[in-house]
Amino acid sequence: MSSFQASLLREKITFTDETDDSKSVSIRSNRLSLTLSKATLSEQIVIRCQNIHGALRMGAKTFLNFYRGGGPFSQRPEPHNWERQWLSVISDYDERYNDSNWVSVYINGNCVFSSKKMTYLGILEQYANLHKDNYENSIGTMEQALKETGKAIKIDNSTSVATVLTDEVDFLRCGVIHRTTARDTIFNFLLNGGDTRTNRISHAFLMASNFLEALNLRYLILNISDRIDRGELFLKSKEDRKMHEATRRQGDLNREIREYEALYSVRFRPERPEFFID
Repeated sequence: MSSFQASLLREKITFTDETDDSKSVSIRSNRLSLTLSKATLSEQIVIRCQNIHGALRMGAKTFLNFYRGGGPFSQRPEPHNWERQWLSVISDYDERYNDSNWVSVYINGNCVFSSKKMTYLGILEQYANLHKDNYENSIGTMEQALKETGKAIKIDNSTSVATVLTDEVDFLRCGVIHRTTARDTIFNFLLNGGDTRTNRISHAFLMASNFLEALNLRYLILNISDRIDRGELFLKSKEDRKMHEATRRQGDLNREIREYEALYSVRFRPERPEFFID
């Protein structure tokens, strides 16, 4: 493995049935694309997830399992247990408070696991695999193919970058963009050193996921706190308990980040993001 790069996009994609609006579907997801190679074998792996931190944690485990485990997933005598991997990355907090969580995993365009039925996304990933270097082209190709089968489906999508990770053997750089309606938090971190590149890349995925989840929780905590101050919610309500558990979750995430930071020489630009509420 020479240089390694992975990117995660936030995406909203709408499939509009031009003959029947009631059949139109709009899907928000986070799409992590990985190209993993070992010897002469390479796999294009796409992880789509309801939330960003889940996609990045699945990416970390997938990366480690590929390079530390059995190599290419499609060549293994026993299929990889994707469901068990997915369950292992769901935190107690997400399990309690996120009923909408889901994940889908695609290898070379084929769906190998999905916790929720995602028919249109499965078709799209097949075409995306034909346009590895230009994801946008796959949308037009899918529209045309559906039209030829008699299905008038218009596809609209909007994307924004959430994370770009690049490892150049001697160092790793990870750029992170957290978006909210109030303001965006943009930063990057550089990692040098560590025992192996495999661990460094995996830890970078996990650091990014923890920062992004903690920033999301900050937004949630501020929102609930403001509503309590305005009298819209009450102390000891379900939302109040959720806010306090979110604060505890932030503490857990920060401790994990500190553990990763202790393993490397770390630089933040412009600075390490702050996610705790004063």
